[in-house]
Amino acid sequence: TIARDANGNALVRFVGTHPVVTTAYRLPEVAVGENQYIALDPSFNDGSFTGFLRMLAGSLVNLTGNFTNHTVYVNAVTTHARSLQAQGYLLAADADAIINRADLSYIGR
Repeated sequence: TIARDANGNALVRFVGTHPVVTTAYRLPEVAVGENQYIALDPSFNDGSFTGFLRMLAGSLVNLTGNFTNHTVYVNAVTTHARSLQAQGYLLAADADAIINRADLSYIGR
């Protein structure tokens, strides 16, 4: 079985071969998508206390503008989701759900 949070997202249970019991680690949905979470981004550290905290907290980067063709977007998501499935990071049902969300999205339309 896959451990999931309250929203149904899969949780990572091993980091560097060491077991962890926390909600702090998440599998990436796929390498492309609506957003990409950057866990630690030194570019946010502008010398201010707020910038330092933002650097530590990370940020979501909106990647939707990178796709001007919906079919290309869906194909990229499909490729990465199936790759994660083949490597054992996603169940087939989870990969299918990711691909379905990409197909129903307005990205690249």
